[in-house]
Amino acid sequence: MSCCDDDGCGPSTPLCLPRGSSKSYLVRVRRVTGAAYDLTGALAYFTIRRSADDSSAVAFKRNLAAGGSSTEIEMLPQTGDTIGHMIVHLLHADTKTLDPRRSYVYDCWIVTAIGEYHQVLHQGVLTVGGSVSTVAVSP
Repeated sequence: MSCCDDDGCGPSTPLCLPRGSSKSYLVRVRRVTGAAYDLTGALAYFTIRRSADDSSAVAFKRNLAAGGSSTEIEMLPQTGDTIGHMIVHLLHADTKTLDPRRSYVYDCWIVTAIGEYHQVLHQGVLTVGGSVSTVAVSP
C-alpha cells in the first residue's frame, strides 16, 4: 500500500479482492524525510465507499483507540522496525455484500495523539472480483 507523508498524499495502490474474501493490508506511515511516523496513541480510520461523494460507507474500520478493535485495524508495536505500521483487516463480513461488477474507493486517516489529522491513504480504488464458488458469499 502507498502511504502519505507530511506534505500530503500521492495516489494509493489499487486493491483487488474476490467478493466474500478476507484480506489484510500493511500500511506504513512515513514522514517526508522517509522516517517512520510513530503512531503511538493515534486513532486510525479506513473507509470504503461506492464513490467519493457517497455519504454512506460500505465498510468502515477503526483501531481500538478509535472505538474499533484490533480485528479492524491493528496497530503494530511502535518500536524498532514496526514504527509507523498498522494492518487494515478486511473480513468476510466486510466484502460478502460488495458488488463484483463495480469498483469502490477507499481512504485511510489518522488522528495523532496531539490531535493532528493526516490522510495516510488517498482515495484509492478497490476492485471486487466475482467468484465461481458461492461459498464465499454465503452467510
